[in-house]
Amino acid sequence: TLKLNIDCIDFFFDKNKNQFPILNKAFSLYNNKDAMIRSVVKNIFLTILKIKDDALRRFITAFPNNIYYPNIIFQLRNIVMKLSLVNFFDNSEKNSLDKFRDEHDNLIDHMYYIGDLLLIGVENVNFILMNCILNEIILPLVKIIISKKEEKVDWDFDNNHSVHEKNHSQNKNVNYKNIIDVPKNLIKRKVNN
Repeated sequence: TLKLNIDCIDFFFDKNKNQFPILNKAFSLYNNKDAMIRSVVKNIFLTILKIKDDALRRFITAFPNNIYYPNIIFQLRNIVMKLSLVNFFDNSEKNSLDKFRDEHDNLIDHMYYIGDLLLIGVENVNFILMNCILNEIILPLVKIIISKKEEKVDWDFDNNHSVHEKNHSQNKNVNYKNIIDVPKNLIKRKVNN
């Protein structure tokens, strides 16, 4: 697939039947346990996405292929969650630093991959990715930060990859009137005499 280009894409992509077997097989291997296979899948997709063919780009941004992009963001979110769960102070967990390094490396690789996808500049792909980042990472974090003002909230993921709050407080009503209060120690000014 590294040699795929606009001249030979017709041998692999059937525009009339809307079929692309290489891409379908790559999508099926995206969540493979082997990091090398996942890396190959990412390279295949980047190579295909760089081909400037309108029919191909419509194909990779149409259903069911557009499900791939939210999965990229769900995987990013899951890596971040795994990083946040590493406990460095638990002596019973021998390899916590190794786990952290592995997940940190996964996070960096994934961020580079998302950056590469965005840099190719396919407008529909960028829109889908940014919309997923907003709805699946940024807005849930903002909601958690706002609700933490009054209660402890954890992330909970259901089978649809949706974020839900686990409410740990007795009081289910959140008082939003003081949400934008800034702690006074953060806004103190140093006065030099």
